[in-house]
Amino acid sequence: MSYKRDLKKNSIMPWGEYLPGQRPIDGKHLQMTKNCQHANTERPTTARVSSVQYHPCAQVVMVAGLDNAISLFQVDGKTNPKIQSIYLEQFPIFKACFSANGEEVLATSTHSKVLYVYDMLALKASSCASRKRKFGNLQFYVCYNRILVYI
Repeated sequence: MSYKRDLKKNSIMPWGEYLPGQRPIDGKHLQMTKNCQHANTERPTTARVSSVQYHPCAQVVMVAGLDNAISLFQVDGKTNPKIQSIYLEQFPIFKACFSANGEEVLATSTHSKVLYVYDMLALKASSCASRKRKFGNLQFYVCYNRILVYI
């Protein structure tokens, strides 16, 4: 069974069919056990949320939006306390994500060729004017002699 072919044919497929040795999951066996607190309760956004991502190694979630802010929250399932917020002046955030090692947050804006890199260990944001190229859904940035691929 080809995953890509079946996905094109029927976009609603049971995930279990694609996991080796697993049975398909149906809606009858899924049940919400409790309501969870919103991750950004301590700092709700004042504009549309554009990016939400879990940290690759920690129980932290990042929420970014068109209100120029990136906020990090400790996910505990109860209060989800805010760790910190970063405000980028005149920079409505179009997309944001953690770096692969989880030490930095990358942020782009809608009409800007600037890429912000926030170093979470140094607590410092730096920007780099980049040559931005777009190929389909992939965006490539060239900053500091590094090529960053951002989806």
